[in-house]
Amino acid sequence: MAIAILLAIGVFSMFPAWGYRYFQYFSINANCLNPIGLVGEFWLGSQLGLLWTPCAGPVLASILLLAAVQHQPFQSFGMLVVYGLGAGLTLLSLA
Repeated sequence: MAIAILLAIGVFSMFPAWGYRYFQYFSINANCLNPIGLVGEFWLGSQLGLLWTPCAGPVLASILLLAAVQHQPFQSFGMLVVYGLGAGLTLLSLA
């Protein structure tokens, strides 16, 4: 079941028009100008979370583990700042 859901997410990501058409049926207010609705926005956010967490989680965990083991707060802070800038700029470029 999970593989089928991930496959559907991937197909909707590759062909957004299909996803928009599919989620038009779940629109909260049918008379609004935005046909996607809140369900479509939730879908987009959950997709980002599902794709983001497996890739970004281990990197963040390794930075925090390195910070805990080495006891070098300035180096750890620098790595977290670079990590945050990389993640933030990537998301801003996609928005």
